[in-house]
Amino acid sequence: MADSRQEGRLEDYLDPENARSYDRRWAAPRGVHRDLRKQRALGRALKLLCAALGRSPQCILDAPSGTGRMGRFWERRAAPGSLVLGLDGSHAMLRQAQVKGWSRPLVAGDLAHMPLGDGTVDVLVCIRFLHLVRSREARVAFLTEAARVTRGGLIVDYRHGQTPRGLGRRLRRVLARLAGKTGPRIWPGRAQALDEVRQGGFEVLGVVPVRRPWWIGDKMLIVALPEGDSRAPHGTQAAGHPSQGQA
Repeated sequence: MADSRQEGRLEDYLDPENARSYDRRWAAPRGVHRDLRKQRALGRALKLLCAALGRSPQCILDAPSGTGRMGRFWERRAAPGSLVLGLDGSHAMLRQAQVKGWSRPLVAGDLAHMPLGDGTVDVLVCIRFLHLVRSREARVAFLTEAARVTRGGLIVDYRHGQTPRGLGRRLRRVLARLAGKTGPRIWPGRAQALDEVRQGGFEVLGVVPVRRPWWIGDKMLIVALPEGDSRAPHGTQAAGHPSQGQA
């Protein structure tokens, strides 16, 4: 992830113009609907993680926090007296979050090398990021860094390819290659996504589909605990369909 600007569409994310247009896109009716759906899923994922921890997290890292898209969610759902940190690699995104009135501390930093000590936060929440990262190695590097800074757990947003939309992308990629072109990017399958989280140093607690049934929506939230945590389930229970997460 050291070369994060070259991974997937991260160069677009880090473009200052993207920060100016980002909120406009999500303010449209379709964007608002998708935002609410993601927040409902995040609420279910947070409930699952809190049940495993036996308490509400007192220090949450929202990374990348972007323009503060989840700010209102944290105002409603963060425990009283808890600290929510926003971290992002885009200074333009952070400035936009301040303009919008994000009241929590904001930190600028590379997500591959977070400017935080080991075990600084109870929970790290990563929404709408890994689908921008093309290589498996870069995704695992981010997750490994996430495991370093968190002492409690992880909620990470993954986009998987085992949906009608994903199959369509595969078909378009085959046709594009026959024409000598690259074609659309193929997202990892569910099993690969879970394996990447484990490689990053976590044990999967459950999977929360953003949209139900799972085969309609291609987005899921993986809830995980640090590797070796006795509260994590053992065996293959969490490796099934996203709809089988204990949300």
